[in-house]
Amino acid sequence: QTSDPRYFWPHMAKMHWEAQLSFYERALASGGEHKGIDVPPRDLIIVAVEPKPPYPVTVFKLPEAARTQGRKKIHAWMELLLACERDNYWPAYADKPVQLAAPDWVADELEEEDEEGEAA
Repeated sequence: QTSDPRYFWPHMAKMHWEAQLSFYERALASGGEHKGIDVPPRDLIIVAVEPKPPYPVTVFKLPEAARTQGRKKIHAWMELLLACERDNYWPAYADKPVQLAAPDWVADELEEEDEEGEAA
């Protein structure tokens, strides 16, 4: 929703774009290796364009720390996939009952509604 650098990182992290870009980086490098071509490292770039006028644009360069984090995520996900395939076990979100608790902001809103109801 925003290309403002102050707010972009949380969105990028939620979408795992550092992993996606690292995956693309790996694909480019392996494609060259198969053909005997040395593929030099490249900058990993995100061009963020806001969906509403005036359509602000920000170009982000993925720093090495984020690239490393992306590679680690890809490795962990591939290890999990291999283990799932090997064991034919595909875990869901939880293996046991989960205590369902509303976030604090929901409880705060419910308290406000109760207070308003009592005042009426």
